[in-house]
Amino acid sequence: MAGGLCTSSKICEVWGASIDSVQNYLEAGCVFRLVKREKKGREYCYSLTEIGNRFVHADEQMKTKLLQERLFEFEPFLVVAKCLSVRSRNVTDVGKTLMASLGQRWSFATASSKAGILLSWGVQLRIFHKRREGKRVVYHLTGEGRNLLRRRVSREEEARERMPVIMVSRG
Repeated sequence: MAGGLCTSSKICEVWGASIDSVQNYLEAGCVFRLVKREKKGREYCYSLTEIGNRFVHADEQMKTKLLQERLFEFEPFLVVAKCLSVRSRNVTDVGKTLMASLGQRWSFATASSKAGILLSWGVQLRIFHKRREGKRVVYHLTGEGRNLLRRRVSREEEARERMPVIMVSRG
């Protein structure tokens, strides 16, 4: 894919992987804006974005940093991080928070499943930590996760402050 546009079937052939595995990787790549998808005839073709190209050529430390930054641009992940910034929670609690925050767009089963995936990504990238409390497994933000969240929230606040204020007179 680094050489240009590729179809998922071509990527399967090169990687020697199943279509399901490749589709999951491509979908994650699109979510993180590492990969872009274009419709070409009857198939989709995939190519690396500028960030994706940087990711492919980065060392492990930089790859982790790039993925951490990408995660915090993904609204459901930001909801999870903000939820964990208040207190430790289990997957069910996080699933309920996702459902409430995203306007009930997901069923409870879907929200819990997505919560598990997002929590797992966060643990892998050292943003969240999980621990056992009695019979429950709970997640909380790591120090690094708190710093990343703080930076992300600061950027949001700065963007809001730069938005023009429009005065409307009622006459």
